[in-house]
Amino acid sequence: MKFFPAGRPAAAGPWHIACSPGVAMRLLSFLLLCLGLTALSRAADTPVFTAFPDDPACTAEDRKFMARAHELSRLASRRGDSPIGAVLVKDGKIICEFGNSVNTDGDPTMHGETGLIHYASHVLEKSLWEGATLYTSLEPCIMCTGSIHWAGIKTVVYGGTTRQPNGQAWGPERLRCREVYDRFGWDLTVRGPLMDADYLQVRDEHNARLAAKAAH
Repeated sequence: MKFFPAGRPAAAGPWHIACSPGVAMRLLSFLLLCLGLTALSRAADTPVFTAFPDDPACTAEDRKFMARAHELSRLASRRGDSPIGAVLVKDGKIICEFGNSVNTDGDPTMHGETGLIHYASHVLEKSLWEGATLYTSLEPCIMCTGSIHWAGIKTVVYGGTTRQPNGQAWGPERLRCREVYDRFGWDLTVRGPLMDADYLQVRDEHNARLAAKAAH
């Protein structure tokens, strides 16, 4: 570091810029403007996930059991699994429930729905399933859709619905659970989406948890 006698200015080097407070403020304003434009650009690139309206066929009782499915999805997320929960209901009571355990069990088939069916088949008499309704926090994938049918469950209510990466609903290019049942002629009742906004909140919480973990 070089010191100069009082009254003797330092020679301006290649990295030295002498500026008045007014110039400094203008430079600061320009930098802030650039940062603001960058933030707006990133926000524009972020997909917007708007909640889909509830299926009008869903009831107040459906909402009660869907809320429990979302609770199970949060528990699954906290232990490191995907945020999917499912409950099996008969005569207004939960007879079995399960949260995704793909990572915990190291088994890729342990989705919320298939995991519930696997567990229930070991602890419940098959006759108890007659007339039961399965609630799942997210629209069943094709694997789970088939498992629900082969388990003899006749009614499915799903919460959140599957989306494209840009947040829009899928078109005819992707099979949905209703279409699978229709194509095979399987006699199942499907209701949903239901409480899609709640699913999106769980999804955001899960993604934030993953981001925080990756940052450490």
